[in-house]
Amino acid sequence: MLPSLSTSDGTHTPPVEVGVVVSGLKAGFGAVEVLHGVDLWVRPGEMLSLLGPSGCGKTTLLRCIAGLERPTAGSVEIGEATVSKLGGTATRPGASVWVPPEKRGVGMVFQDGALFPHLDVSGNIAFGLSKPERKGPRVAEMLDLVGLGGLGDRMPTELSGGQQQRVALARALAPVPRVLLLDEPFSSLDVALRVSLRAEVRAVLDEVGVTALFVTHDQDEAFVMGDRVGVLRDGNLEQVATPIDLYTAPASPWIAAFVGDANLMRGVATGSVAATPIGEVGLVDAAWGDVQILLRPERLSLAAGGDHQTVASIEYHGHDTRYTVSHRDGSTLAVRQTGEPLHRVGDLVCVRHDGGAVQSWPGG
Repeated sequence: MLPSLSTSDGTHTPPVEVGVVVSGLKAGFGAVEVLHGVDLWVRPGEMLSLLGPSGCGKTTLLRCIAGLERPTAGSVEIGEATVSKLGGTATRPGASVWVPPEKRGVGMVFQDGALFPHLDVSGNIAFGLSKPERKGPRVAEMLDLVGLGGLGDRMPTELSGGQQQRVALARALAPVPRVLLLDEPFSSLDVALRVSLRAEVRAVLDEVGVTALFVTHDQDEAFVMGDRVGVLRDGNLEQVATPIDLYTAPASPWIAAFVGDANLMRGVATGSVAATPIGEVGLVDAAWGDVQILLRPERLSLAAGGDHQTVASIEYHGHDTRYTVSHRDGSTLAVRQTGEPLHRVGDLVCVRHDGGAVQSWPGG
């Protein structure tokens, strides 16, 4: 049996079987270093989402794995083969390794699909295949796989944005890559299409069983697509965990706020509980003194009455309502409740926590 995928910080030893291993990877442009020694592993058949703000190094990491950028330090392994490694030092000699992109067995799907405008759909999908394969059933199989059977003679301009991305996916999968890299493939699509297409793409990748890395800056997308999610910040891999663990047990206040709606409240801890402006709150890990605690809005509720908190604003989303509640000390809290609004702006309310233990960090 393979080791568990439940990795909280990305520093644990890789499992016995790995699809991709990145070790001590550094990369940059000129004097500007973009990646600062990234360590990452992906198990065969796993989908790993890389999440982070713009400019954090997500695409650079993907391009280093693909061989489109040359790292300045570290190594990349795909399967059992080292495809990129910088030579050793005077005290630790070693040969450099560089496998060109076309020999790495890597498929890529870019933001805009990057289809060849002069080729029809079948021609685009067949581009990376050998001549015998182009004449065989492979193209038709890929069209059926992505739900575009019968559209092989269409030109890219005759397709919708979502269909173009499916063609790009089929083209990347046709040569049977060892690893599939997806660089924000849905960013140019409208919201409704993104939601439907990401579910379709995830289903296709599950069926194929290919090892995949999916880059995005959208937390919902990362959680839906990834078996695990790696969070990058300023060229450093901050945490790698399952979506559930990342949301409920973020490694830092910054990650807590980045991966969802978060209230970060000051408290004073005395062991397993902390005193806060909304009452005592249980802590996952015992602490003493000033702490910062994570209160997710959906784990808070409002009741009419009280004299400390006031409803400052209301956002109705159909499936739930988000309140901003102001405390008399000037702090605010976000609260989410299912259904339509039950309070109005200006109402005096009492904020309550659901009682479950929460994450905390030292300091106020």
